[in-house]
Amino acid sequence: MRSIVTIFFGVVLTLLAQDSLRARLGEDLYTHLNGEFRAGFIKSNRSDSTFALGGHIHCDTSFSYGIGAGMSFYGVSDLGLAPNNPNEEFFGAKKHGGLFVSEAFAVYGYKKFRLKGGRFRIDTPHADSDDIRMVPNFFEGVLAEYDGDVRVTLAHLTKMAGWESGGDIYRFKPLYEVAGTQKQNGMTLAGVEYEEYVLWFYHIDEIADIAYMDASWQWHDIACSFELDMANDIGKTLAGPIRSRTAGILMAYNKDGLFLTAACNKEFGDTGSMWSFGGGPFFTSMEDLTIDALQSSDALAYTIGVEYDFGQVSVGGMYGDFKSDPVEAKEADLYASWELGQKMEAQLLYAKVDNVQGYEDKDIFRIVLNYSF
Repeated sequence: MRSIVTIFFGVVLTLLAQDSLRARLGEDLYTHLNGEFRAGFIKSNRSDSTFALGGHIHCDTSFSYGIGAGMSFYGVSDLGLAPNNPNEEFFGAKKHGGLFVSEAFAVYGYKKFRLKGGRFRIDTPHADSDDIRMVPNFFEGVLAEYDGDVRVTLAHLTKMAGWESGGDIYRFKPLYEVAGTQKQNGMTLAGVEYEEYVLWFYHIDEIADIAYMDASWQWHDIACSFELDMANDIGKTLAGPIRSRTAGILMAYNKDGLFLTAACNKEFGDTGSMWSFGGGPFFTSMEDLTIDALQSSDALAYTIGVEYDFGQVSVGGMYGDFKSDPVEAKEADLYASWELGQKMEAQLLYAKVDNVQGYEDKDIFRIVLNYSF
């Protein structure tokens, strides 16, 4: 496998360096070809320092009678530098990386309507790509979208791959395997978005029904957002009892490059906040701590943050306190991003998690460089 991954990166680097690519591939194919090359480093007290290279090549066909297709190959490699205990958030259960077909779909489009089937990315409150490591999350299923004044999304998802899918992150696994339950028939979801108002419904077979609502208002330089996430167990309750009612509020001030935020989430249900296939929807989610990870009916989380945009460089920090009985932890994040030209971006983050009661101390340092072509 390592030799295959090495060949893949040789192809990526050739594409990056080739000035006569249009002449070699043909103008039409080149127009529909894109990709990304990324390098990452992560250091945590839960694993050895880990370096990785990753990237993907994606090609879309031209549309004929409204029908097209797309395919991506995604690869990650340690270049032979993986330590004894590499960070699984970069490589998953495999210590040296891997190569897989991350996207492979057929699509039908008519005006503002799209119907897609196969492997693809999707970003919704409880199923999302969460692209903050080397390999984003990908899903397999059927997706229908209407992108008008009101945006409507319908989908049925059955499998998942990527850094939050667990185990072999390069293999598309049934959602029940990702969730750690017995066999079930995946997730059906529907979403409606109009301006700053969002409504989503999820049916996770034999596990839970979920309703998520989000509304935002803007007044001069101040924005306010509210969210409500409600979940009830159904059927065989394969993931155990679920009866959550998570509310959240976010206040933001944005003027002349200065961005200030304050957010709070509170669980009012009989169980912990609902988990997600991905990063999740909650306003107080940080690098490590999230309110749903507390899995407590009395969970409370609040965060405050500041960020300043200098143009091509943005720097910021966030502080959060996460409480439940008997757990409490505090987290502080410092981060920065640089736009190095039109095609390259660098992201840096340091997170420190302090145990107050019943949680693990953690230190995380991460750098990711992205180059798009």
